[in-house]
Amino acid sequence: MTIFVSVNMEKIIVVNYFKVSKQYTGETITGTLLISTMLALLYCLVILIFSNKLSSELGFSSIYLYIAISYCLLNLISSINLAIWKAEANPKSFGIYSLSIVFLNCAITILFLVAFDLGWVSRAVAQFGVSLLFGMLSLWIMYKRGFIGHAVRIRIYNMKESLKFGIPLIPNTLSWWAMQGINRFIINSYYGPAEVGLYSFATNFSNIIQIIATSFAQSWHVDVYERLTKKESGYIEYLSAFTRKMIYVYFFITIVIYALSVLLIPVVFPQYTDSLKFLLPLCIGAFAHCINQLFVCYLFYYKKTNILMNITIAVSVINVGLGFVFIQYNLLMAAYISMISEVLIAIMYIIHSHRLVSLKLIFK
Repeated sequence: MTIFVSVNMEKIIVVNYFKVSKQYTGETITGTLLISTMLALLYCLVILIFSNKLSSELGFSSIYLYIAISYCLLNLISSINLAIWKAEANPKSFGIYSLSIVFLNCAITILFLVAFDLGWVSRAVAQFGVSLLFGMLSLWIMYKRGFIGHAVRIRIYNMKESLKFGIPLIPNTLSWWAMQGINRFIINSYYGPAEVGLYSFATNFSNIIQIIATSFAQSWHVDVYERLTKKESGYIEYLSAFTRKMIYVYFFITIVIYALSVLLIPVVFPQYTDSLKFLLPLCIGAFAHCINQLFVCYLFYYKKTNILMNITIAVSVINVGLGFVFIQYNLLMAAYISMISEVLIAIMYIIHSHRLVSLKLIFK
């Protein structure tokens, strides 16, 4: 639901940060918040009109849908505030804010779970309460810093630019969900809990590689945006050399995690020894995902989100098609299909990024 409230418009704030003035950034933020608020109100109106039908179909009160939409909007506000700190390379504020959200979420969940025995409602109350608190805090911080408020004008151009950037990312995100969700459905349809458990266990180790890449990408993308904007002497050489070094680093991390998994799983988790057969393709796919994170920032910087959409949709069609045909014969095929999808995306990202920025050292 989040992507239909935010329309992924918040991502353009970091992309544009080094290209435009603070006033322009404020206008973009204001326009983004206005569009998302209007969309949230529209969804609430639809829920109000069909509340009885929705409640009977979903099996719970429509009030939770209002809460979910509000939660998405409040999270967007926090995300925008975090995006500003990310662009400013302000890890202290970013870290304190992020850790505070996690801490309060856990604390309130435990409080309501233990003290009031509310079950899953405890989690819902905690998430909404924390998002409300930090959403309001983010609005106050952005107001005090001059990014929003009466002095910031609302421009149609900024809103159009944000929508043009964000809308193609909706099918892009949905395609990722389709690849994961449909293949998971196919796996559960043909295999029992034991085999599915082995596959899921193996994915935990490849996910470690992806988490490392995603964490690094937070700072790498900002660095790329700044250097592409300033175009200081030797910036292409720097980006080329650093990207090449990171490919080696990711390759080394992948080898280490794969080797440790192969050595330790039979000893520490002997009941999951049969999961080892999934590790190689899953780790190769995770390595390709790392490469994706290194190159996708160039497509973001030049606002080629339509290219991202086309790549992801095309690969998701291939992924789902291969899944329907081959997974039923061998669960190992699911790991190889995932690997093929990640490799295809990596190749396409590299090709299109190279057309935008000649990272010559990468191709030597």
